[in-house]
Parts: sequence; C-alpha cells; structure tokens
Amino acid sequence: MPNVTASSAAADLADRIRAIDAGRPCLVVAHSMGGVVATAVAELAPTRRP
Repeated sequence: MPNVTASSAAADLADRIRAIDAGRPCLVVAHSMGGVVATAVAELAPTRRP
C-alpha cells in the first residue's frame, strides 16, 4: 500500500472536486488530519474560495 501524504490526499480530493464540480460551490468539511488536507486543497485553488 502506498504512503498517503497530506499533499497527495489534497491533490486527489481537488481532482475529485473538479470532476464533479460543474461550476457549483463545494463545501469541504473536515476534522483532525482532514483539516490539513482541506487547507491544502484550498491552497491548490485559492481563486475558487469564497
């Protein structure tokens, strides 16, 4: 099983959001380590944040 890092999880989540987004707002709710991933996703697409 490959190692999962916060940045790799963020990239995966960002790809999934882009795939289903269709231009609609997306709310990401996270807890604990997920908060690190959610922050990294927001940093990947800063212009998409409200």
